[in-house]
Amino acid sequence: MDAPPLPPGPTGVPPGPLNEALARLVSRGTLTPEQADAVLAETLGPAAVPARTSRPRGPRRAWTSVLAEVGAYVGGAFVVAAIAVFTGQGWHRIGTAGRLFVFGVPAVLVLLAAAGVARATPGGWSVHEREGTGPWRRLVATLVLGGGALLGGFTGVIANAARPHTSEGAGVATVVTGTMLAVWALGYLVCRSPLLHLGCAAAAGATVISGLNWVDPGVGPAAIGLGLLVLGAVWAGLSLTGVLDERTLGVIAAAVMGFVGAETMAQGGSVARAVGYLALAGIAVAGLVGYVSTRLVAVLVVGVVALATVVPQAVIDYTGGALGAAGALLVVGLSIVGASVIGLRLRRDVPGRPQPGT
Repeated sequence: MDAPPLPPGPTGVPPGPLNEALARLVSRGTLTPEQADAVLAETLGPAAVPARTSRPRGPRRAWTSVLAEVGAYVGGAFVVAAIAVFTGQGWHRIGTAGRLFVFGVPAVLVLLAAAGVARATPGGWSVHEREGTGPWRRLVATLVLGGGALLGGFTGVIANAARPHTSEGAGVATVVTGTMLAVWALGYLVCRSPLLHLGCAAAAGATVISGLNWVDPGVGPAAIGLGLLVLGAVWAGLSLTGVLDERTLGVIAAAVMGFVGAETMAQGGSVARAVGYLALAGIAVAGLVGYVSTRLVAVLVVGVVALATVVPQAVIDYTGGALGAAGALLVVGLSIVGASVIGLRLRRDVPGRPQPGT
């Protein structure tokens, strides 16, 4: 449904192109409808904002493209089911060559299918999302994820055949997750997609954990937690500097990595616990202060959750349970209430945010 024409604004700027640009940004999710109206009001004056009963939407997809997309997903599900059957109870009866065939051939076919879908995208392929290409980009991202997972299994079979004793350790896991991370990262370079972003984040975290266990099978929670903390910091930097397109998603992924890392350190010895609590406190401060500068609600949520977690956990730990069940519940409740109040206060007082009654 096309957007209704806008009246000429007081500045004399033709409203048509601006309205079309804002409609595209709304359809992509870059702006909310309310933010688009605010831009119109600021640029052309309040009279330029029309009263709309419905928001403009992009062109309706043809049923053939919907059917093709659904068919690709269904076909992919059958491929996964077939591989699950092959890797079931009869997996030990399949030789190395057969195992490589089971993973390698579907991997190549799936990645070729991703390339074919990209070539068939209307208007040509672009690294960044373009209006009307969402279904093709989702399909390409899904196929790349599947192809990367299959290639991970392929390299895992090779690693297991080369050094069979690693099959019970973290060596094969590191090879598998490292391969998936490499394929998905390359896919993300040519297809910026939230699906591939999440896949890379998960594979990176798994690679750090399995890699540390491979290097030192007796590695403690302190080293694993520190590795995840460093990975979270790197991920946050890549997201906030624009290297990763999905800034909010990247901040959330970084926060999860940092939170899991700090909690892992808190399960170690006395020194590791102290560092873990300090890391959680640092995440809380970074989230609360970062919200003021970034205005990302996800950053505020990170700070509030970390603050509500670290205070009761540290108090209960260092008091040795002397508070009892009632005291522990009281500390937890007060921490949650305090964190919520701080979060709401920052949400209200953040610079540039309109205040009630203004």
